[in-house]
Amino acid sequence: MMGLAKGEVISFEALIHGLLLISGNDAANAIGETVSGSVPRFMEELNDYVGRIGCKNTHFTNPHGYHHPNHTRLLMTFVG
Repeated sequence: MMGLAKGEVISFEALIHGLLLISGNDAANAIGETVSGSVPRFMEELNDYVGRIGCKNTHFTNPHGYHHPNHTRLLMTFVG
């Protein structure tokens, strides 16, 4: 977690670093809100995208990948 405060202004690059280097779930949410206006909208767009590129039986419910019972993905989706 990066410890972001609501309304804090931070660069996209810093968010990517926070996401990748310290597993910043808050950074993932901030990226989703920035890219799509809201986390739910980002998830809709992401799920549409993975479907278009051929990932079948795959559904994400949050941008950071933290366990959620409605996440579904098949390993072969990504390696096949």
